[in-house]
Amino acid sequence: LIECLIVPSESLDVEVELSEAAHLHWLLSLTLVARAARPALVACLGRSVGASRGAVARASAVQALSAVAEENDSEVVALLTSYVDDESAVVRKAVVSGLAAVASLYDGRAEEAVRRCLHDSADDVVQAALRTAPLVCKLGSPRMIKAVSSCLTAENWMTRKMALATIGIIAPPGDSSAPGVLAVSLEDTNTWVRVAAIDGIAKVAERGDAAALALVAARLDDRAWNVRAAALGAISSLALAGDEHAAKMVASQLEDEYPSVRIAALEALSDVWPRWDRSILKLVLMRVHQDPDSDVRVEAIEALVHSSFVGDEEIIEALRTCEREDREAEVRSAAESVVERL
Repeated sequence: LIECLIVPSESLDVEVELSEAAHLHWLLSLTLVARAARPALVACLGRSVGASRGAVARASAVQALSAVAEENDSEVVALLTSYVDDESAVVRKAVVSGLAAVASLYDGRAEEAVRRCLHDSADDVVQAALRTAPLVCKLGSPRMIKAVSSCLTAENWMTRKMALATIGIIAPPGDSSAPGVLAVSLEDTNTWVRVAAIDGIAKVAERGDAAALALVAARLDDRAWNVRAAALGAISSLALAGDEHAAKMVASQLEDEYPSVRIAALEALSDVWPRWDRSILKLVLMRVHQDPDSDVRVEAIEALVHSSFVGDEEIIEALRTCEREDREAEVRSAAESVVERL
C-alpha cells in the first residue's frame, strides 16, 4: 500500500494525494498493531524521499518517515540530515521538524543540521529549527547559543521572539553572559519581543543578580503596558526578599493607568515587600479602598495576606470597612476571607 501511495511523480494531483496520505493516522496505527511492519515502512519511506521528484512529495515522505521511525535511528537521522540543504523550503522545514522526533539529545549530526537551518532564508525553516534546537543540543552549547543569537536580528518578529525563548531554554541557569545577549532585544520595536527578552532574562539569571535586575527594571517606563507588567514579574523573580530598592520600584507602579500593571505590581510586592515598611502598606491599603478596578482591589486584599502584619488592627479595620462598604460582592468576600486569616 505504501509503495502505491508514495511514488515519484511530477503530477500535482499525485503530490496532493501523497501529502494527504502522509498524514493519515493509519501509518502510526499500523506500527502499533504490527510492530514487525516498522522496518519495512521505514525502508520504503526512506527510498521514497530520494525517489520523489516534487517538493511536496519529498516533504510528505520525510514527515511520514519521521512519524514511524524509532527514536535515535542513526540511518534515518543520517538520511534526514542529508536533505537539510534541499532546494525546497517545504522539505527543509520537514527535515528539521523530523529531527525533533527522531534524533536523540546531544546528537552531533542533528545539532549541526539545526544550526545550518537557523541561518536559512525561509522564516518557516528557521522557526522550525528554533523549536528543534532544545531537543538535540547540550545545555549551554556555545555554538548553538551563538547560532540562535543570530536570529535576534531577523526581520520576522516571531522569529526574534522564538529565538529569545529558545535561548532561555538552552542557556544554563545562572549563565552570566546570557542576560547580556538577551538585553539587545529589550529595545526591540515589537512589544512581544521585548516581553520575551524580559522573560528570558528572568529565567536564566539568578535571584539577586543586580545587573539583570537593573536591565528589567529599566522597562518599567516602557510605553507598552504588557512590557511593564512583564518587568514587574521579572523583578519578582530576581529581587531578593526584602529588597527595599526593588520594593519601591514595584510600588511606584501601583498608580499605573492599566489595571493589569497594577495587579502585576501587587503580585510582585508579595515577593519583595520589606515586612517592616509600613509606607508600602499604606499604598496597598489605598488600592483596597480607592482603586476603580475591582480585580485590583481583590489583589490588594490578597497582598495583605503576605504582609506578615498578622493581627494588625489598622489592616483588620480597613478590611472590615471594605467588607461592609465595597460595591462589589467579590471584593467584600475577599476582604472577609482575609480578615479570618489575619
